[in-house]
Formats: sequence, structure tokens, C-alpha cells
Amino acid sequence: MSKGMPFGPEDLARAMVALEGRLEAQENFELFLEFCYCLLAMLTSPSRDRTRLLISRHTRVMRRYGDEKELVGRRFVELFKKAAASIVSSKEDFLGRVFLLLGFSHREFLSPEARAQVDSLISQENLDERVSSCDPLALGVPNCGSGALALEVARLVRQRGQDPEKCLLVIAADIDVRCFMMTFIQ
Repeated sequence: MSKGMPFGPEDLARAMVALEGRLEAQENFELFLEFCYCLLAMLTSPSRDRTRLLISRHTRVMRRYGDEKELVGRRFVELFKKAAASIVSSKEDFLGRVFLLLGFSHREFLSPEARAQVDSLISQENLDERVSSCDPLALGVPNCGSGALALEVARLVRQRGQDPEKCLLVIAADIDVRCFMMTFIQ
């Protein structure tokens, strides 16, 4: 990434490769996702017990880096800030793209962006009606992948002049915890 250029999925993938040494790039990315998930989930934790559990989970992630945990922790925070800014300003499935760039595609399949767009347009009439009055819109995504469908619906809500954080409730699940974490973060 050069000065003035936005931080993209390729940059985050390269950073995961650069962290290789003790762990491989794919494992670094999985731990980065868990690190980010724990930080965000602590902000909305409904109880002290849940917060303690998240802190414990976060500590376990950092222990994987042994003596380098402080250095890696600072690097993860720096990468998280850059990735978060890009996720907010991007129209793409940022973390899903990183996932594929790091070679997870041979084991996993994420919904392509085009499929997400088609799926989101299926109920566009209902969306127009509900979003115009900002009635809460619940979106159930039983196999959320990296969140491409939720991102597309949020984009459509925003396009109609409403704030998805106020009008959209995403109920996401996936058998793969990495996918759930990507959706939660994005």
C-alpha cells in the first residue's frame, strides 16, 4: 500500500503473510478474525461474565504468538483500524476477499457478490416499503458466509436514505465460526 492508496483486501492478505514465521498466513487470518471479533463483541457484551469470557478468548489468541504477542497485538490493532475504515467505506465484501486471497477457497465456498445482489433484489419491493418508513427489517441469513448478502442489503437500505444500523437487524449463522466472525465484523 502506498501513500494515498486505500487499504484493500490484498494489503490485509499480504500482512497476514508477513506475520508468517511461527504460524501460517491462514492461521494468522483466523486469529486476526477472532481478535477483532473479541474486541467488537466486548463493546456490546450484555454481561460481565460474557466480557470475562471474551477477554479469556482474546488472551488465548495472543498466547499463540508466544514472546511476540505484544508486537503482534499492536500489529493486529493497526490492521484492524485500517481494515475497519476500508470496510466502512468499501462496497465490497472486504473480509470475504481476504479469505479467498489466502487460499481458503479450496475448502470453503462463499456466496459471490453477484449472488448476494440477486438475492437482495428478490424482495426489493418489500424493502422499499419497509425502509421508507424505517420499519425494522429483519434479515435472516442461515449460512452467512462472509456476510455478502447482509452487506448488500445494508447498501440498499443506505441507498434509500436510511441508516442500516437503525433499520436493519441481521440474524446470521454459519456452521463455520470464521464465517460468522467475518459477518459480525463487517
